[in-house]
Amino acid sequence: MARASAMDRGQVTEGRAEAVFAVDAEGRSYLARQYASYPFHLCRAQYLDSDQPDLASLYLQSSAGGLFAGDRLTITLTTEAGARAHVTTQASTIAYRMADGEAQQTVELAVGPDSLLEYLPDPTILFPQARLRSRLSLQLAAGARAIVGEAFLPHDPGGAAEPFGCFESETLVMTPSGELLALDRFRVTGSEINARSVGANGRFAMQGTLLLLGEEFAAASTCEALRGTLATHPAVYGGVSALPNDAGTWVRLLAAEGAALTAAMTALWSAARYRLTGYVPERRRK
Repeated sequence: MARASAMDRGQVTEGRAEAVFAVDAEGRSYLARQYASYPFHLCRAQYLDSDQPDLASLYLQSSAGGLFAGDRLTITLTTEAGARAHVTTQASTIAYRMADGEAQQTVELAVGPDSLLEYLPDPTILFPQARLRSRLSLQLAAGARAIVGEAFLPHDPGGAAEPFGCFESETLVMTPSGELLALDRFRVTGSEINARSVGANGRFAMQGTLLLLGEEFAAASTCEALRGTLATHPAVYGGVSALPNDAGTWVRLLAAEGAALTAAMTALWSAARYRLTGYVPERRRK
């Protein structure tokens, strides 16, 4: 209750999480540096893929229970040369009702030479009147590969289908020198989602985006392979396109149910990992 009262007074809550992955003398990736302030918590690195024992997996947690008006949160993830890391969240992030103001979350990814970074948080759940501004910037060095996902779904726990306020997303892919390779922006309101407009979102209220970045993902065969994966998930409506500047491949998904969206995102991630390594990732327990 004290937190809600602070939000009503316009208090800004700033939080930051930082993680740097490096390679040890035996070739295994590890969490070399870390920092977390409220509301973040970083778990210890785990090694969950028996076929990829050098790949570090990290769970991000929040002790706040979700996003509130006035939150200004930043996540910074770095893979140094040769490091390989998978970062996800323990569960979906809830953006709660916001009578006034908005929440902002910034994600900064720096993928070093010949390294791999997978950043695949669970979907953001937008409650009625939630307003969230999301910005993700990614610097991709020579020989680097990245698999990055974002998804959102509206939910009214009262069952009245009251719309969320607004969700704004901006994703930038750049070289380390700042040259822009790809840019994706969109803004959608809950009222627009509820309108079910033909040509916009129709009957689909949930949306996901997957970016596959790096030379291996720039080939036309990547698009064809991912389209084949999508064909096995008829409950989602999706499109696959090549990114400009040979940056990689982009996927956008629409779904009417959260389970269908999550299943399709997971299948696409598995297909992408297989193209890189010849192995599919093992299931993450959450």
